[in-house]
Amino acid sequence: MLFSIAFLVYFLLIPEGFRYNTDIRLSPYGMKWARGYLEVPDETSKGSLGFINQGEFHRYNNWPPLGFQCLSKWLSFLGDSIFNARVFFVLVSSITTVLFYYLTEKYTTQKITAFLATCLFIFLPYRLTFSSLIYADMWVPLFWILFLLLASREINFWVLSLIGLSGFLLNWMAPLILPAHYVVHYIQKHNASIKVQIGVFVLLFICINLTIYFIYWHNGYPNESQHIVGKLFKYSILGMAVRIEPYGLGFVKRMIGVVLEFLPFLVLLGLMGKKFFFTSAQKEFIKILKTALWAILFLLMIFGNWVGMHTQSIIFFDVLVGLICFQYLSQFNTLHLQKAFPFSLLVGLLVFFLIPHLSADLATLEKTDDEIVDYINSKSFHLDKKLLFFDIKGAFPNAVCDVFSISTQCDAIQFEKTFNEQLDVFMGKKLERAARLKLNRDLNIDTVFLITESTPQISKSFHKADSLTLENVKTYQLIRFE
Repeated sequence: MLFSIAFLVYFLLIPEGFRYNTDIRLSPYGMKWARGYLEVPDETSKGSLGFINQGEFHRYNNWPPLGFQCLSKWLSFLGDSIFNARVFFVLVSSITTVLFYYLTEKYTTQKITAFLATCLFIFLPYRLTFSSLIYADMWVPLFWILFLLLASREINFWVLSLIGLSGFLLNWMAPLILPAHYVVHYIQKHNASIKVQIGVFVLLFICINLTIYFIYWHNGYPNESQHIVGKLFKYSILGMAVRIEPYGLGFVKRMIGVVLEFLPFLVLLGLMGKKFFFTSAQKEFIKILKTALWAILFLLMIFGNWVGMHTQSIIFFDVLVGLICFQYLSQFNTLHLQKAFPFSLLVGLLVFFLIPHLSADLATLEKTDDEIVDYINSKSFHLDKKLLFFDIKGAFPNAVCDVFSISTQCDAIQFEKTFNEQLDVFMGKKLERAARLKLNRDLNIDTVFLITESTPQISKSFHKADSLTLENVKTYQLIRFE
């Protein structure tokens, strides 16, 4: 039943149009589509992640393979589309909900308490926001809850450790639940005081960041685009220290978002009035709750700047928020919750509807590229598959046009690149590859367009038919002469 409720809620919230700055621009999956199918090598090199989907070759290197392979298999049955991919993540989020219920019902004799806590978990504001969007990070709450569920069943230490490490196959941050489990196990085994726990946190914080900085220094202070170590440094707290603006401001915004995520619980706390407490019989649940807390602390210690840069990081807090809500609800008779609980759900919905207005990167952007789309479609037959080349040495000014939106509306394959070689040479190579791979049988060689900010150097092999200029963006139709 809970699966059906979650799936229906998240499915109905699947947005129309494109969320340029979320599931298209930031999501690795979205980036894969946004670069076009022809941006792949002719053959898979050793060590790269590649497989066939819908008869077309895919290459994927940004995130671990398992999540993307699952998505690819899903799309192989339903077809490549943003909507189908969003449905896949609705499914992932719904499974997460069911696992959360199984985790909480283990620690209560009243199944209705676990049910209500899970309903509150479903309606957490940012969970409502991201569960119907394409994000690799949606795997993290699922994996954390699955790990906690297995840990509660006292699985063998080494088996549990192996399971925790397997999280690397889904998301780089999924295995953070494993060191959190170790730390909590140590704290409870030695009955550590609050002062000792704070000391452990400070020591780990110093050691982790010193290690990151040493690796960064040892590799010659690499740029994030040159080396993975540079990216690790940028995403750490140290990266925030180097560039406090805008990174530090972003971190503050994320913490405000976390407060908003806690708002349904805080409303419940205010309406019910009872203090939040634990009983001595809840030792095992306290361990689970502390593990979720330490997973968040490890996230902040290692990837603090990443949290500040990415709004979707707030969903990592959902496991902790949900468990806290469950603990508080377990203190009441269900009759006492008749008024407060529905109101708490309504607050979650209200915050969800307010989020796009509070965060610009979560708003569905209006199309500002209609003139370019109309121009391209007027110069070619509707059924022809078009090739669009985006020469973007710098960002498009004032977001005049969106690369993915234009390509989709024109039914076009696109190339998005800062060209290091002569523009027409690069385009010629791509055209040859298109013909060789036969990716589109209806590809018309005359429906090639260039969208650029600069004045391109076009050789004799290409002829500029005419052009449209929209602010600082120029659009050319190119006809190739053999």
